[in-house]
Amino acid sequence: MENRKSKILFVFRSYNHLPTFRKSVRLLADRGHEVSVLFHGGLTDNTLEEIRQFEGNPDNITYDWTMPSQRGGTFVFHSREVLNYRKHLLKAGGLQFYAERWRGYLHPKLQKIFAWRIARELVKTGLAGWFLKLIERLTPPQSDVLSHLRNLNPDIVAVTPLNQRYSSMELEYLKAAVTLGVPSVLLMGSWDHITSKGIYHIVPDVSLIWNEEQVQEMWEHHRIPRDNLRIVGAPTLDHWLDFDDPTPREIFCKNYRLRPDDSIIMYCCSSNVIIGSETASVTELRKILDESADERLKRTQIIFRPHPKNFKIYEKLQLPGVTVIPRGDVLYGKLEGQRIFYDTLMHSSLVFGINTSAMLDAMLLGKPVIALYKDQYTATQVEMYHFNSLLHMGAIEFAKTPDEIRKAILDIFEGRDVRKEKRERFIRDFIRPRGIKISANEVIADEIEDILKSSKHSLLF
Repeated sequence: MENRKSKILFVFRSYNHLPTFRKSVRLLADRGHEVSVLFHGGLTDNTLEEIRQFEGNPDNITYDWTMPSQRGGTFVFHSREVLNYRKHLLKAGGLQFYAERWRGYLHPKLQKIFAWRIARELVKTGLAGWFLKLIERLTPPQSDVLSHLRNLNPDIVAVTPLNQRYSSMELEYLKAAVTLGVPSVLLMGSWDHITSKGIYHIVPDVSLIWNEEQVQEMWEHHRIPRDNLRIVGAPTLDHWLDFDDPTPREIFCKNYRLRPDDSIIMYCCSSNVIIGSETASVTELRKILDESADERLKRTQIIFRPHPKNFKIYEKLQLPGVTVIPRGDVLYGKLEGQRIFYDTLMHSSLVFGINTSAMLDAMLLGKPVIALYKDQYTATQVEMYHFNSLLHMGAIEFAKTPDEIRKAILDIFEGRDVRKEKRERFIRDFIRPRGIKISANEVIADEIEDILKSSKHSLLF
């Protein structure tokens, strides 16, 4: 896409958010734009030198820290968190998981206040919402952020994720951009950010979202209209477009002491927000297979994949018939880690789990998914908006009893993939709405250039 060369600023909550949008950043730099990338240092484990070394200092891209936050413990900090809590109270109905989780993020004194029903009812009123939002409107951006933005002089500011707890610096840079009249863009990094996180205290000019379902979510949860939205697909799953053939099965199995002639099930763990430890669940799955009358199920091997943010508790896990891959740091966002994930998915017959975004990865690579359902998981499965998308579209199998689990697995082993058509429709509608082979990151880069081209904003100092 032809466009004048511009200064583009990306502001990420932490370095962990860059991998999802790395391709967009590099594409825009390759097209000749001057790209600056900022991270909130207080939320990033890596040093700036480590980041620059890993990213390779490509032409036209600079990496640096944001200004440090000055909001911690301030009145506006707490008002933002109460607004986030209020959002989930208003949407809760009979589903209390999100509201209760966010109440736990509040200051202990506020937690005690909102333990009272009358306080919860009062904060849900329109007057309370108006007052809390007024605090945001009357609070100017951090002065050092304004100065930093003036010095960088970007033509556009792109931020993510913007609405997580203890609001980080991408919110302050967006606030400064809006104040200075700089065009702004929100990048949507996950399938649940719209529904399960907080509100958007400052609304950008354009939000680049995944699909039509998120169009509805943006209106229902944030009152952001369609005119402010553009559908790009799921950038977090773009990396699979770069993979072709997996490591040969014989070599893969030899590397991990698996039997190449026997089936493999991949158990993908959820984050610790969903469930603390899944040792009991994978132990139960192993027992269900071992007690089967079918020899194929007895010989089925389980690959147990820890969640990237909850891997340490499994570093010493040892279970017969269960292989932990990878053991230790899962190398999130790095090519080696993605290759391990790709190989384990491709050599597995199906994916098993409770509620994890790895189910999306599995479906995109053509793998059936079985979700273990138990009453104790209700709050973290059927009461979660994003997981309900999978259920309503019929893209995954839901199994509760040992017999249901064994039958679902055997159906897949014997070629009765009853969810295949609905799974493929889910991929087309939810993950790749712009085209099954179209990179969402390429669409994001195109959309940013289109916004730059059509924008009449300019910084005048």
